[in-house]
Amino acid sequence: MIQRIVNGRERGRVGMAMRKAMREGKLKEAIRIAEQWRSAGGRDWQITLNLGVCLSREADKRDSDAIALAKEALSVSRGHPAALMGSAEIANNIGHFEWCLDLLEKAEVCCTTNSQWEIIRLKTAALSRLGRQQTAEQTLENWPESRRDWRWLLAKGDALIQNNQWEEAEDCYRDVLRQQPGNPVANQNLALALLSQKKWDEGWKQYEWRRSNPRQNKKGPLSCLSGSWEQARKGTVVVIGEQGIGDQIMTARYLPELANECNHLIFQPAPRLMELMARSLPETIEIRHPQDPIVTTNGEIVVIGTGSLPFLYWKKQGFCTPCQQGYLIADPSRVDWWKHRLLDLSSGRPCVGVGWLGGSNGADHRERSLSREDIRKLTSNEKIFWVDLQYLPKSWQQKRANSAPGCRNVMGDPGQDLDDTAALIKALDGVITTRQTVAHFAGALGIPGAVLVPARREWRYSQNKNRWEWYRSIIICQQGERGAWSAAIEEALQMLTL
Repeated sequence: MIQRIVNGRERGRVGMAMRKAMREGKLKEAIRIAEQWRSAGGRDWQITLNLGVCLSREADKRDSDAIALAKEALSVSRGHPAALMGSAEIANNIGHFEWCLDLLEKAEVCCTTNSQWEIIRLKTAALSRLGRQQTAEQTLENWPESRRDWRWLLAKGDALIQNNQWEEAEDCYRDVLRQQPGNPVANQNLALALLSQKKWDEGWKQYEWRRSNPRQNKKGPLSCLSGSWEQARKGTVVVIGEQGIGDQIMTARYLPELANECNHLIFQPAPRLMELMARSLPETIEIRHPQDPIVTTNGEIVVIGTGSLPFLYWKKQGFCTPCQQGYLIADPSRVDWWKHRLLDLSSGRPCVGVGWLGGSNGADHRERSLSREDIRKLTSNEKIFWVDLQYLPKSWQQKRANSAPGCRNVMGDPGQDLDDTAALIKALDGVITTRQTVAHFAGALGIPGAVLVPARREWRYSQNKNRWEWYRSIIICQQGERGAWSAAIEEALQMLTL
């Protein structure tokens, strides 16, 4: 009896600590708390479910773990409504939209008044991501008009984005912000809506609300571009690499201009990019590891993220780069080595690299990845030597053998050593890839290529006459229908001249 009370108290303590971390957006902390408790033998389906939700929200490619946890919670709870709802969120986050709808259908039978809206929200999100836009809109319209508040507007904006209705989505987010000026989701999504419409000046200002901005606090982004900015540049400016590797590559084009205007510039990119950036950027820019402490006696220190660089230099520089032929510099000796290696392997055939899996979670993977049959079609031309460039976590290596027929893995673990991966890409004759880091590497190295982008537009892949505006050596091949890649693949093969 005493042991049962102790276990109950411990379970309550763990559950409270976990929920607090989740409310504060500290997903890694919540995951650590739950996994530590479970490793010590603790079991509770609600904690199990919350762990699955956290894993599905985190971009650490643990989708299979999240699925297993959802199924465990459903089994132990015997299909409790809360387990159905939490599992539906997990399914939605990892791209299992059909499963999400199935779970919500079961949850509707026993739902409470409090969970009715959550069912509508999740169902609308799943339907819109499946391309079932009319049904998604009808689902939202079924919600009583008298009960439609800012949450309803956010859900409508999300559904509109999935259908490329950016102007209408912009109106939704502005309506939310008239009611709640500091709403972080509405501010972030408004930025995406503006940038996707090429409303760059207002969009970059609004983009300061992005979650990864190191100058965020509870009230929103801190200004670093007015008032004391001119004075601050007389001291030390630290630029932190934020978001993905591709974003850091894309925005690095603005660093030379910033270096010309400030007394001391320190750049802290992702560790895997340090060697490549040190070679590619002016010597006046000091490259430091992200965990290195910054100590200076030379005036004020101002910290900004790479995502703020367009805000600083868009009007002056736009899409332009220091070198139109590519501003990343691969190791020349490694480029030569790869050229000789590829010549031996290809027997003189043109060598084209392939990236086939994009995104950091299951929902992204579903939208931005090629199936085995898609890859087979892409690599069917035997007059070309197809090179696998896809980065995979170590636990996913089996996926390479199962998913990439026709591609030769010449590196062993592409993307692990980014400096050597850049040299390999530079040695290729061209690249065809989905929306992912490989595309940014090819463009920034000046390699001709094609990027396959989903039907839903995204501001990073803005195009002008089929050319990627951020990287002029790359053409854009966009889906006409969600999930259908055949036409885009055919276009890429026709437009890529070797």
